[in-house]
Amino acid sequence: MIGERWDVECHCLPTERQPEEKLVFSTLDRADLSYVTLISIKAQLCYGTRDYFYYKNRCGNDRATYDELDILKNLDDVVGNMEHKKKIRILLTSKELQKQSVPITPMK
Repeated sequence: MIGERWDVECHCLPTERQPEEKLVFSTLDRADLSYVTLISIKAQLCYGTRDYFYYKNRCGNDRATYDELDILKNLDDVVGNMEHKKKIRILLTSKELQKQSVPITPMK
């Protein structure tokens, strides 16, 4: 796992502390990809412990859902689902989202 690079894409929705929507990209070594690291990124982006943390979970060729990521969710399962792309997409928001399907770029 050391030396294996993963892309982390954070879509930050506006909050009182962070009024602008933005995309933040980072690359991490797989050995550093942990829940603690993701929480650290969340804090650096001005999101608090009460803010919501979702990951984009592919559910088909061109659709995905946002699933909440928390300490009880096994990050190894999330990483396992994205092993082929080596990319995790995170959504940070101060409001809870209803489960919804969102379009994504189709896999080829």
